[in-house]
Amino acid sequence: MPLALDELCVYAQACIRKLMALRDYKTKVQIMYPERTERVTVPKEMLNDFPIIPSSVVSILSECVEAADTNTAKTISALSASLQIQHGRMLSMSDEKHRSPHPIIELPKRELDIYILDAVEIYARAENLFGFARGDFHKHEFAPSRQDIQKKLIISDIHEEEYPEIWRRIDKEKRHASRIVPEANVTD
Repeated sequence: MPLALDELCVYAQACIRKLMALRDYKTKVQIMYPERTERVTVPKEMLNDFPIIPSSVVSILSECVEAADTNTAKTISALSASLQIQHGRMLSMSDEKHRSPHPIIELPKRELDIYILDAVEIYARAENLFGFARGDFHKHEFAPSRQDIQKKLIISDIHEEEYPEIWRRIDKEKRHASRIVPEANVTD
């Protein structure tokens, strides 16, 4: 399982880099009119080559769910569900490229921010399971805390000063509120 988690972290980091490249892309119009910040216009070819989930990860996570106790199985299932949602969203952007006859695509920055947080959450969830995968069964909370998400943003070079919209979204998104542990419940 540690190798699968490592591959999952590498996948999540690749997704973050790809999404940030899309988010940060600037056309001449966007440079001239920086106040137009709600959408990002990118060349169609930038929607090529999205990271692919390593096939071994999915099968290993499935095997672990079957072999684990109930609480651990729920944790691994939550990681698998997050992964499926995140991957589906990445694929929908790639599908957009094929539907559009235009050489450029407009992407809502809000959606990119959500997709970035999806990948950051996968990264944090996978990393939180490393101790368990190595035999440390004492930690009972594997869901990422707000602090875990913030650490992964910083590691990914997404700093609050430069990307305040992404950081504000940590608390705004209802889907994160139910899947991220409040700081008061985190045990170290």
